[in-house]
Amino acid sequence: MVGEGGVSRPAEGRVSTGNPSLDRMLEGGLVPHRPYLIVGPSGTGKTTLAIQFLCEGVRHHERVLLVTLEEPPNEAKVNHRGLDPELSRVEVFDAIPDIMRYERTPFKDIASVRTAVPFHDVPLRIRQSPELSSVEVTITALEQMLRTEVIRRNYTRIVIDSLTALQYFCMKGFDPVSGAQSFLRFLSDLRVTTLLTVESPLEDIDTPERMLARGEIRLFRWELDGQTVRAVGVEKFRGSSHDVRLHPYRIGPQGIDINLDVTISRDTRQIIEPLVPRLPVPPTAVPGAPLPSSVTPLIDEVRDLILLGEDVAPARSEIEAALAATEAELVIGSAVPEMALA
Repeated sequence: MVGEGGVSRPAEGRVSTGNPSLDRMLEGGLVPHRPYLIVGPSGTGKTTLAIQFLCEGVRHHERVLLVTLEEPPNEAKVNHRGLDPELSRVEVFDAIPDIMRYERTPFKDIASVRTAVPFHDVPLRIRQSPELSSVEVTITALEQMLRTEVIRRNYTRIVIDSLTALQYFCMKGFDPVSGAQSFLRFLSDLRVTTLLTVESPLEDIDTPERMLARGEIRLFRWELDGQTVRAVGVEKFRGSSHDVRLHPYRIGPQGIDINLDVTISRDTRQIIEPLVPRLPVPPTAVPGAPLPSSVTPLIDEVRDLILLGEDVAPARSEIEAALAATEAELVIGSAVPEMALA
């Protein structure tokens, strides 16, 4: 559906996250016009997943906005260049406060001095703080900017990166509970599908924003046997059923790659199913007989790859080749006595 200015608005229904596997976990995508959280510790790919969501909007000719309060736009442009060419058309609003000064200087409202620009117009150098005045970022000013820009530019998708920084730097004087409730209510009233990233190293802490958001996608990271394991789960999704299991993922240049064929236990953090992919068995093999010694280490390798969310196709091909070679040896071996009698 095309709105004012030829900008497309998504049809009513589900809104794709830009990640087909996550859409399947959500049974079709996000319910539109609601705020959702992407929660997890540092380094789990929260911003990457959120920008995938914006790039999906660009692919559908929507107007989308990233409000960054942590990562400078020039760094975000470089760090997520694998999401080009869509990334270049994502508009970014730099809401990072200027460096505070010891002496009293006049402050300017952020909405009066900064505007959203497409990533392709973002310079590679970091924005310099002004020498004579600083920009004050308040929750009131940010809400006013968002309200004005949504009306003026017809945004359909917004990412706030991050809500944690917003609470630390912009909600001064607000009670944490009422501040989060007010901001999430404000986003709901905007009628825009919004993702907010939240820095949360602890898994079992309920915060006001987690209780109030319409849905929560959580990214996990554990150290297991000297390796880093990442998993994703949909912790809450109001108004819809969803996949409640945890699945491993890896972070690549094009975003987050989720392995839906594998489930990870929340308690033991080990693979639940399947332990190994279903593999062909030589028809001449004896049922219950141990696998050939050449295959066993390859199966162990597949287990490790599955746990890490890596591609198992090369290792699977090696296993199939080893099994095929074993089958050939068994067939030749069974034919030897008959050949001797002849």
